[in-house]
Amino acid sequence: MAGVRFCFSLADGQRKQLSLGFGSLAIGRPRSPPRNSGCQSIERPPPFYLAHYRTTENLYYYGTVNFRGVAPPGLSYNYISQGPSQPGRMDGASGARCVLLHKQALAVLGRGLFGMADGGAVLSGVEGVLLDISGVLYDSGGDGGGVPIPGSIEAVKKIKASGLKLQFCTNETQATRDRFVKKLQHLGFDIAVNEVTAPAPAVCRILKERNLRPHLLVHDDLIPEFSDTEKTNPNCVVIGDAADNFSYKNLNDAFQILISLENPVLLSLGRGRYYKETDGLKLDVGAYMKALEYACDIEAEVVGKPAKMFFQSALTEMGIEPHQAIMIGDDIVNDVGGAQQCGMRAVQVRTGKYRPCDEQHPKVKADLYVNNLAETVDIILKCLHK
Repeated sequence: MAGVRFCFSLADGQRKQLSLGFGSLAIGRPRSPPRNSGCQSIERPPPFYLAHYRTTENLYYYGTVNFRGVAPPGLSYNYISQGPSQPGRMDGASGARCVLLHKQALAVLGRGLFGMADGGAVLSGVEGVLLDISGVLYDSGGDGGGVPIPGSIEAVKKIKASGLKLQFCTNETQATRDRFVKKLQHLGFDIAVNEVTAPAPAVCRILKERNLRPHLLVHDDLIPEFSDTEKTNPNCVVIGDAADNFSYKNLNDAFQILISLENPVLLSLGRGRYYKETDGLKLDVGAYMKALEYACDIEAEVVGKPAKMFFQSALTEMGIEPHQAIMIGDDIVNDVGGAQQCGMRAVQVRTGKYRPCDEQHPKVKADLYVNNLAETVDIILKCLHK
């Protein structure tokens, strides 16, 4: 059987080489196995055969495989058998059986999976795209407010022309949403305010719903977002990417308010560790959020990526379900990991804050790694036209 081969480990430590036939695997909606396939129906989740499904944590593939002997040491994958036999044993003389492959297989096979050199199998069936902004569309900083990443302006235009639904999903908190969008428009991007899901408007809704009065530790340019919010006698702290406002005095003021409250509430506009500007990497809000968490012995409520509710609000704006969407970002944890936990597929682009070590992250594996947004969009559009 011609196909892709890769190594994986069984629970007992044995290494096997797995051969997947290009013609035998298919991406599609849930369906029952063919009568003569020998694949057992699975009660929970519903039966699939030669198809994929996503849970909130993992992406799995069912298929019929053949063992081809012991392979040299390689990467490890979870192996979960279906059917009457025990894990690690083969069914029948042919050695064929139905298996469940953990999503980490995608991280290794990537664009070669299913014989599609462009990774189209991973991106097929997409109806909507969520785009991170900083590090994907442009790198911030500099006199002009930032520099577009090559090909990104055209890539956004292609998405809109294709008929795919599009929402921008950002943790940007150094400016109001209106001002931020105007900057992007000035850089040449086709983008509107109602297409941007951002933390500040979301946290304002939370403050109103819960009758919270915030002490703001945010960037000066973000303060207008809170013009209609009551801020006297604060009973919570809102922290964003305050940049130069992250002084000892300002952090200590926030600490003193939190430590004085019987039930302290810390709302953090994202939890990123760092981001990239034109002159290099910069500390993000997450570093300062962790300092206040540690000092006050509390856990912040994150409003923004990677919070599941934040991604869900973006999907609601688009009117699609998680399995119909793909997230494209440069942050392996907050963009990729957050989207996957919400049930979406996710691509990490090798721009912005991306570092090669992201592709060996111990907990998060992107469904695909692509050089930049332009290449990712080209792959998606090829799938649409097949």
